Amino acid sequence: MIDYNLKNPPAFASHIDENHHQEGMGLRDYFAAASMGLVAEGVGHSVGKTFSSSGEMVADVIATRCYIMADAMLKARVK
Repeated sequence: MIDYNLKNPPAFASHIDENHHQEGMGLRDYFAAASMGLVAEGVGHSVGKTFSSSGEMVADVIATRCYIMADAMLKARVK
């Protein structure tokens, strides 16, 4: 389980005042979204198809790889 306070801080933290706190998207989700273009391009031969050559849904392959990339970026932050 991810410790969201240490390993997945808010990407756009916004602390309004001591009585109001609004959490934004987590950094992991931000990194995953930011890598989507690169990942989708890497799966480019399958874009437009519903299933990849392995039988997986292309959208599932892209989403999984985006989060693998995001996890690697979070890991690199603590080195």
